[in-house]
Amino acid sequence: MSDRAGFLSSLIAPLRGRREFRLMWAGQTLSVLGSQLTMLALPLVVLRATGSATAAGLALTVRLLAATAARLPAGVSADRSDRRRLMMTADASRAAAVLGVAVAVLCHHTWLPVILAAVVVDGVATAYFGPAQSAAVRHLVADDDLASVMGLNQARAQSISVIGPPLGGLLFAVAPWLPFVIDVATYTVSLACLAAIRTPLGGRRTEADGAGEDGSGEDGSGESIMQGALAGLRFVGRQRFLTWLLAWAALTNFATAGVVFGLLLVVGPSHASAIGTAYALVACGGIAGAMVAPRLVRVRPVAVVLGASIVTAGMGLAIAVSPTPATAIAAIAGICAVGPLIAVPLETRVYSVVPDEWMGRVQSSLFLVGGSIYPLGGLVMGALAQHTSVRWAYAAFAVVLAVVLVLTATPTFRRQIAAFGAATGSTSDSTSASTSDSVTAIRSEETREPQPAGAASAH
Repeated sequence: MSDRAGFLSSLIAPLRGRREFRLMWAGQTLSVLGSQLTMLALPLVVLRATGSATAAGLALTVRLLAATAARLPAGVSADRSDRRRLMMTADASRAAAVLGVAVAVLCHHTWLPVILAAVVVDGVATAYFGPAQSAAVRHLVADDDLASVMGLNQARAQSISVIGPPLGGLLFAVAPWLPFVIDVATYTVSLACLAAIRTPLGGRRTEADGAGEDGSGEDGSGESIMQGALAGLRFVGRQRFLTWLLAWAALTNFATAGVVFGLLLVVGPSHASAIGTAYALVACGGIAGAMVAPRLVRVRPVAVVLGASIVTAGMGLAIAVSPTPATAIAAIAGICAVGPLIAVPLETRVYSVVPDEWMGRVQSSLFLVGGSIYPLGGLVMGALAQHTSVRWAYAAFAVVLAVVLVLTATPTFRRQIAAFGAATGSTSDSTSASTSDSVTAIRSEETREPQPAGAASAH
């Protein structure tokens, strides 16, 4: 019982005594839930109005494309603008867009052009909100609590994936416009929570930023949006850890998307009624992992991360060896459970190596590149299963997970994970005796690489 209490205490540490972080996190939690309801109801509304499955898919595709196109400019704005105002503007824009859809559905005038215009606004606003919110977190919590914040975010995402679909379906059955109205309400609550925050969240240009002869700051604040976005990509390219992290995130998201989609192919044909339960069990694995990750990764971070990576690859192989519903559910739940053990220290470490004036652009790069091939995961899994078999499809994805394991085991990642352990006061197996050596190695690695302007101010 004490261990369970300790894990929970570690997870919720940022919520204690930090009113403004609680406000932002609670508002964002409601907002994410509302968005989940809209994303479920939107294609159903379009399908009902047009009778076209293509049109229903088009609405979600247009939103994805709009968000993707706005990612890099959004990162620049997150570094140059008042982040609180930027997030409030994004929430207000999304509320207005979804309200337009709600009114159209309520009045039985669901015109596809109106829907497409609304999803473009929603997608762009979401792209602007993301990096601003990620960059703002460090201003509301102590550095020691960042790992717990990452765990909280993981637990939130998994919990909403369990609650959202059935709740959205229920609300849509009551009234097709109801999910949209609730989404508008959640955006409004999030907006009010942000308005109550008084702590500066960064992102504004300071006098120190304008030190260059041309009036541009060290962070490129005097450049155009495109130049600022390119400067952000160059910053990432000069940091070996960030470059490898982009590759790691892209492959991990691609593999996870394929493996989780494959559950439908394993369970669906013989147990169609159990698909919802299967996905709920998988999400529960993710929730459990997120709850223990912040505390567990502080104990022996290198061993925990490498062990979790080995388990992930092994679980993928287990499904290939025995592609039965029971094996698939247990293995994928296991993958989701150990996922936070890998993601939490890596995501937390980003805050230590990236200065605040670059954080928006780095986060937007992670969103863009890390999610670039995610939509292809399910497509590739389905194609491989159709043209070969589910067994060989999972074997192929097990190879991808093995590549992710190799990336995680590289010296660059191990040193950064060791530094995460040193910063959190862990007593790691391999790091306790060589913490200073690890930190020195990281600093040596960073000094060997060309340093972008402003990197010296990292904290």
